[in-house]
Amino acid sequence: MKKILKTVFLLASVFILSGYVKSENSAESREKPAFAAGQNEASQSDASVQFALAFVHYVKRDYAQAVQWFEKAANQGHADAQFNLGAMYYSGQGVKRDSVLARQWFEKAANQGHAQAQFNMGWLNRHEESAEPDYVQAMQWYEKAANQGAANAQYDLGWMYYHGKGVKPDYVLARQWYEKAANQGLAVAQHDLATLYYTGQGVKTDYVFAREWLEKAAKQGYAPAQYNLGWMYTHGEGGEQDYVQAMQWSEKAADQGFALAQFHMGWLYYHGKGVKPDYALAKQWYEKAANQGLAVAQHDLGWMYYSGRGVKRDYVLARQWFEKGAAQGNADAQYALGVTYYHGEGVDADSLVARQWFEKAANQGLASAQYSLGVMYYTGQDVKKDYVQAAKWYEKAANQGFAASQSNLAWMYYHGEGVISDREKACGLWRLSAQQFFGNAIANYSQFCSD
Repeated sequence: MKKILKTVFLLASVFILSGYVKSENSAESREKPAFAAGQNEASQSDASVQFALAFVHYVKRDYAQAVQWFEKAANQGHADAQFNLGAMYYSGQGVKRDSVLARQWFEKAANQGHAQAQFNMGWLNRHEESAEPDYVQAMQWYEKAANQGAANAQYDLGWMYYHGKGVKPDYVLARQWYEKAANQGLAVAQHDLATLYYTGQGVKTDYVFAREWLEKAAKQGYAPAQYNLGWMYTHGEGGEQDYVQAMQWSEKAADQGFALAQFHMGWLYYHGKGVKPDYALAKQWYEKAANQGLAVAQHDLGWMYYSGRGVKRDYVLARQWFEKGAAQGNADAQYALGVTYYHGEGVDADSLVARQWFEKAANQGLASAQYSLGVMYYTGQDVKKDYVQAAKWYEKAANQGFAASQSNLAWMYYHGEGVISDREKACGLWRLSAQQFFGNAIANYSQFCSD
């Protein structure tokens, strides 16, 4: 069973719906006497002092009092108070949670040009709780905030252009907005900008730039960036291959519970990349990722139990882990589960069930599963013998360079089984298979094609 390590660049969204925003007249910027006179000034309906007093209560975690003073200031049109009152209604701090009132207060602040309130309006329109998302409105609000330099809005605007939400997909504009946010130090934007450079979307592929941006985000502790940076070091993309660096960055992300990084750590220990092979540690990391539901880790953990590497061989546990991965559509796990049913390992032998799992994996393009289906149709194992079907599946695997399929398909072409007899094609396939040192192909090529 082939071990596959895949890179997954995640395009995530970031949002801020709460958190205190200080105004120029906040408590921290005023002279100390203002605090002493705060209660009197507040009673005289000074919105700035009401706002400052709300801040004092908020810091003391007296959220109910904070809401009251924010509301007094908000009713006088104080934009920061309106924003923070909206945040408290949204989060349910000091008041019963009410997303409708939260939206109303955010909108009042947003209409006064409050950038974070505009961002929140964009986010709320994009994530409607009681209705369909309004991506067009979200775009409009995001753009207002982004044009004021709000990094989170710049990022989300880029995300909207990338995914074509409320607008036609445009990778160039996505890159431009990601770059604005990235240059302000927003880690998720730095990561997703790196993704564009890695994939060549909206910009020429450039692994060096991708690695540079990943490094900026990774140094801020952003787990997806740490994982992807580790991946690039593993494969020497954008610079020299360095398994030690790969291990270090992967471990940082893995320690944050990032499942793909935990899987990568397992892979590095299993294959001894940057460290001495250690199946016990590989198993531990695979298990962490598998318990989070990562299908590829579930497959590889199952493989360890199946092969008895790092653990006592246990076909029952192997089958259970294969089942978890297979249920999520992982082709390797589907094929492995088919193998356990085929051989009756950890379960009663059932070639019909085996064929069903082989088909699922084969339809995803897994060559080993395609080959196995070819064998079953050729031999008629719990299925009607069908040379046409056998040739079809052999050919799919052979086209991927699978040596055994190339050899078997060559035999069928030579003898005209399920296909029109074609000696030249048969010899060509045997030659390709023999180049991979497949024994039967070497013998058959020598016997049938040597003249």
